[in-house]
Amino acid sequence: MTLTTVSPALLDTQAQYTGFKNRIINGDMRIDQRNAGAAITPSAVVSHGVDRFNYVGTQTSKLTLQRVSDAPSGFKYSTKLSVAASASATAGDQFRYTQNIEGFNCSDLNWGSASAQDVAVSFYAKASVAGTYSVALWNDTFNNYSYVSAVSLTSTWNKYTIIVPGATAGSWNTENTGGISLIFDLGGGSNWTTSNLNTWQAGGAGPGYFKAAGSVSLISNAGATLNITGVQLEKGSTATAFDYLDYGRSLIQCQRYCLVDTNTSQAYRWFAQGFATSSTAAAVCRQLPVIMRSEPSVTTTGASGFLLDGAASATATSIAGAGYSSPSFVRLAITVASGLVAGQGLALASDGAAALRSITYSAEL
Repeated sequence: MTLTTVSPALLDTQAQYTGFKNRIINGDMRIDQRNAGAAITPSAVVSHGVDRFNYVGTQTSKLTLQRVSDAPSGFKYSTKLSVAASASATAGDQFRYTQNIEGFNCSDLNWGSASAQDVAVSFYAKASVAGTYSVALWNDTFNNYSYVSAVSLTSTWNKYTIIVPGATAGSWNTENTGGISLIFDLGGGSNWTTSNLNTWQAGGAGPGYFKAAGSVSLISNAGATLNITGVQLEKGSTATAFDYLDYGRSLIQCQRYCLVDTNTSQAYRWFAQGFATSSTAAAVCRQLPVIMRSEPSVTTTGASGFLLDGAASATATSIAGAGYSSPSFVRLAITVASGLVAGQGLALASDGAAALRSITYSAEL
């Protein structure tokens, strides 16, 4: 048998053999558990579009997020950020699109030490307002040590690469809390703005920095749009080809931080099983398909559209996390007006209406 050498270029363009090369999860924007491609205009300061990315807007209802089928060759989706109502940022205002990387997933970079490893950040983007935009890294949780760069975006898709030297100083979490944040600025205020680019720096009035002085404030342009996809952060000083994962593995990665159980707008779907604790209450349990980052919080859509179905059935009036839970197992407390029999087994199910019912388990950073 003759052995041949496989060139590095072939490894970059064909199958990936490097394990968890891309520290950004869902960088191709395929997974959108919460919204399934629907547009949202957040009324909260922190909101989620596609999985693992969050939007921070200290003035609410100013921007719309949506996963759209508009992407460069090799990708199917991008996140489209559209200015719904223009805003003038005050000094402390934040408008940014971010992914917070768990400490476990970047601990090998050795940031905060003399052996800190360089990283390459790459992504595809286009903007209706052409100009210089800001991209930053900072130490999530502490938010006081940052690296800000600027890129020139146009109205057509292009790939952008930023090589960032390893951070030899600063405090960096290396366990299941926030390690590194990758930030796309959309128009932050002066507290977050710096003229000192392409270098690590501490402090700031913000207390950190994520905006380059003179860069475009997308949020101040009504109707303006920015599309982003193919986001990658990898160890080393060379940006390689995007690390594609199969859909199943990408979904599992996302479910460590968010799991959405839904009836997909169909009638009578089961969500969890348990038993009645009284005529008006029940405890049901959901074994989670992956171990989440931490014990998740629980929210519901269409809570009044759930049934407790068993020997006796009743419509739910509330659904909430009930303690005694863990990153792999969640106990839910369900209340109804009446009709249950204590001790009898039952299932939590969606009702007969073909309307969306969902339960979201969140362990986001």
